Amino acid sequence: MKSSKLWRQLDGVFCGAVYAGMIGLMGIGENVPVADDLLLRMFFGFALGVCAKPALDGTAIEQASDAPPRFGKVQLGVVHGSNWAILMILAFWPIVPSKVVVWSLIGVFFGAIMAKMHKAETIDPHSLELYDLDKNFFANYHPLWRVALSIGTAVFYLGLIFLMAGNEGKSPYLVLGIIVALSNKGAPYLFVSRWQSTFQFIVGSAAILAGYLAT
Repeated sequence: MKSSKLWRQLDGVFCGAVYAGMIGLMGIGENVPVADDLLLRMFFGFALGVCAKPALDGTAIEQASDAPPRFGKVQLGVVHGSNWAILMILAFWPIVPSKVVVWSLIGVFFGAIMAKMHKAETIDPHSLELYDLDKNFFANYHPLWRVALSIGTAVFYLGLIFLMAGNEGKSPYLVLGIIVALSNKGAPYLFVSRWQSTFQFIVGSAAILAGYLAT
């Protein structure tokens, strides 16, 4: 199953379901009664799994290529670390600013571990078929600029969350929805299939709309 084309197309949906389940379990266990926004945060977790798939796949594909990009492992670490930090913030919201810092630092540590432990392996052909590998979005940019942009974006997002954490007068939901929808910002390749691009667009747009309506 895990080597089938259908699995490779839908593994982002599976990861999103796992993320949503994690947020749900943590929310039920941490709060009695259950927080009113738990279902919304679970949906954000699902959207994170769906929208982050091209970035996660793309960095792995680059590392497995004959000429991996400079600072490619740093980029891989940034993608994994920032996604993990956002997932934990979603799971434990509402949180105070100090915990945003803690989860961000743990995300940096997690990303560094993932980058260090990652070993370039042959990518499943079905995964390669999903993307237009002839067009790398970052091909004409210096590798360091790409990493700096990704790190800067992650810091900016977490800074917004920091400003809203612990402040009941500022709703975080629209910001969280936008961050989740743009979690594919580090993706080097686009989907070949139009339906996959459309599905990701719909899920990302739904996350932003849900965040807006809840604000």
